[in-house]
Amino acid sequence: MTFNSLFDDFIIDKQAGGCSPKTIADYMNKIHVFQLYAGRDMDISEFTDDFIKQYCIYINRIKKTVATRYSYINALKIVLGWIEQNTTEPIVYHVRRIRSKRPQQRVVLPLSDTDVINMFKAVSGGSAWLIARNKAIVALMLDSGLRQGEVVKLRLAEIDFNSCVLVVLGKGSKKRLIPIGKVTSSLIKDYISSVPYPLSDYLFISSKGCPLTENAVKKMVYRLKSKTGYDVSSHKLRHDFATDYALRNIRMYGNPNKEQLQLLLGHTDGQVTDGYIHLAYEQIAVDNYSSRLDGVAAAAHTASF
Repeated sequence: MTFNSLFDDFIIDKQAGGCSPKTIADYMNKIHVFQLYAGRDMDISEFTDDFIKQYCIYINRIKKTVATRYSYINALKIVLGWIEQNTTEPIVYHVRRIRSKRPQQRVVLPLSDTDVINMFKAVSGGSAWLIARNKAIVALMLDSGLRQGEVVKLRLAEIDFNSCVLVVLGKGSKKRLIPIGKVTSSLIKDYISSVPYPLSDYLFISSKGCPLTENAVKKMVYRLKSKTGYDVSSHKLRHDFATDYALRNIRMYGNPNKEQLQLLLGHTDGQVTDGYIHLAYEQIAVDNYSSRLDGVAAAAHTASF
């Protein structure tokens, strides 16, 4: 059976499983590079470890960044792993032997309380209702951990202001309950009361009354970054929520409450949640640090050695 035929089956399976069009397009774009490299529609039985290794070398040569290389090789690894599990054809390659260097995870320091106040002061939009809209969007990402795409898909009917809960449509078209704080609730109400267009379905709309796009949110946050000088993005606001959630739980209860954090973030893979928890423990270690030399100097009544 040919790779192209099996890849078509993979795409159909992912679509049936609820993968977003964006995710499907990403798979197709990345695997297209592999198909061009192969030069022909090869039978899956021709895929050897050496052939796949040579493709990885090729990707490492033509793609500039570690993150890009990893994404292309990992996409192929996912597809080949699916084929291995879903075909009776003879397989001679070994998915576990496919290696790609992971991009180094940047240390993203959480925003301080002062940073948060300054950031909301810097939110702009031109007219008052657009400023109110943008503040509500920032609050949802920072204080409830919503993804950029989840913000624009949020529906008015799925917000319960009495319970301070909303229903979010996440990745794979999976819905989940998300709590919102009183400040976020108030900001959303301010936006709803000031928007000059009728709201019938989606909560957030553009200056022309159309449903807001992810790109519009991205640009808004980029302007916020330029005005404040803070290293923020839509994802980093969500990142900040996750780290802060873990920090608060560690300090209050002695554990980060990983299971609940994973549910709130909509992660299917707990390892992704672990990354935020690790950073929270790093922050705890920094907060608990006590300098030995400072103690020795204080005992010796000296400021330096």
